[in-house]
Amino acid sequence: MKVGLVMLLLIFCGVAFADTLSVMSKPELRGFMDEMVSKHNFQRTELSTLFSQAALRPGIIEAISRPAEAKPWHEYRDIFLTEDRIQAGVEFWNSHAADLARAERSYGVPPEIIVAIIGVETRYGKNTGSYRVLDALSTLAFYYPPRGDFFRGELEQFLLLTREEKISPLSLMGSYAGAMGLPQFIPSSFRSYAVDFDGDGRRDLWGNTSDAIGSVAHYFSEHGWQMGKAVASLAEVSGEHYLDVLENGLKPV
Repeated sequence: MKVGLVMLLLIFCGVAFADTLSVMSKPELRGFMDEMVSKHNFQRTELSTLFSQAALRPGIIEAISRPAEAKPWHEYRDIFLTEDRIQAGVEFWNSHAADLARAERSYGVPPEIIVAIIGVETRYGKNTGSYRVLDALSTLAFYYPPRGDFFRGELEQFLLLTREEKISPLSLMGSYAGAMGLPQFIPSSFRSYAVDFDGDGRRDLWGNTSDAIGSVAHYFSEHGWQMGKAVASLAEVSGEHYLDVLENGLKPV
C-alpha cells in the first residue's frame, strides 16, 4: 500500500514538482549521511550540498515497477534479435576486433559473448541512459521501499566510486536503476569488475570502448566463466517436481 501511495504521489505531482522536491526532506537521508561520514570519512557539508542538488524522478518509480526484463522470453527476444541490432553487432565486432581478441586471451571470454552483452545493454553505446545516476539512486534508495536497502547500498558504492575515480557525482548519466556506461554496470559492479583495459590510467565505461570490452570479459571471468564450456544444458523434469525448482527462484546457479 505504501509503495502504491508513493508512486501515485510522485506521478500525479508531475515532473515540475519532482524537480523542486529535494531528497533532503527524507529523514532516512540523515542516517545515510551519518554512515558515510563515520564509515568512509566523507565530509557532511559536502554530502549535504550534493544531496540538495539531487532531484526525485517519478518516472524512475514508474519504470522500475514495469521492467522489460519481466516479459516472457518470446516477447523479450523480439526486442533484441532485430536486423538493425545484428548489423550493429557485426560493425562493432569488426571495429574492435583487436580489443575483443585480447579480452578473450586475457579472460577466456569469446568475442561473441562480449559483443552480445554490449548490444543488449546499450545498442553499442547508443543508449547508455538519460537519468543522472545520483537522481536515480537517490529516488530508489529513499522512495522505493521494496528495494530501498539494495539501492542505498548502491548509492554508497556510487559515492565511493566517484571519489576513487575523481568524477563529479552530478556528471554521470545512466539508466533509471543507476546502471552506467556501455555495459550498464551498477556502481558495485563497476568498483569490483571494471578494468583499465587500455592502460590510460582510468576506468571509463562511458567513452572508452576498450575499457568496456575488458570489463565485460572480467565480469564474466570473475563469475565463473569457463572457456569452451557450455553456457546452457537441456534439463528434463518429470511430474510436478518443476514446482520445487520455481520455489527456489529463477536465478541460475
